[in-house]
Amino acid sequence: SKTVNNALDYLQKTQNDNGGFSSTDGENCESTAQVLIALCSMGVAVDTDSRFIKNGNTIIDRLLSYQNADGGFCIHPVCQIRLQVVQVRYDGIFESRRGIWGTFG
Repeated sequence: SKTVNNALDYLQKTQNDNGGFSSTDGENCESTAQVLIALCSMGVAVDTDSRFIKNGNTIIDRLLSYQNADGGFCIHPVCQIRLQVVQVRYDGIFESRRGIWGTFG
C-alpha cells in the first residue's frame, strides 16, 4: 500500500550511515531494535535488502555492535525486552546467527 511504501521510504532515508537508527536522544539500541521489528513485520529481508544497507552495514550489523561481552545487549531493560521480541517473532530470519540470538534465556 502507499502508506507502507511511504513508511519504508522514511525509514530508508532516516537510517544512519552505520546501519542503525536514532531517536530524539540520538542513536541507540532500542530505536534500532524497534525498526528491525517493524521491517521484519513488513517482510523486509533486513540482511539483504539494499535499501537498508548503508556503507556495507545492515541493521543487524549495527544491532550486534551493541552486544556486551557477556552476550547480552546494552544495560537498558527495554532494549533487552525488544531484542527478545525480535528473537521470538523472527527467529527464522536469524537462523545463521542462532548462537548470538540464543544468548537470551
